[in-house]
Amino acid sequence: MIALEESLARVCHELRGPLHAAGLALHAAARETPAAARRLRAVQVELGRAAAVVEDLDALRLGRPTDPGAAAGCEDVGRLVRD
Repeated sequence: MIALEESLARVCHELRGPLHAAGLALHAAARETPAAARRLRAVQVELGRAAAVVEDLDALRLGRPTDPGAAAGCEDVGRLVRD
């Protein structure tokens, strides 16, 4: 069981870096090209969903409750549709 926990911790750590870097790049691109900001928002929503899944994995590993609505990104999807 410890090997599984260590593997999950490693996976979560390795996924957080690229997700964070991609989010920062999208944020910078949206500021530079406001016309593309709405299109980039769709990618930001998906990155947020992926980050929520990583947080859920980490919470499971630590025995904490997860937030099932976080991965769905319901608020962000509504904003995306309006945009």
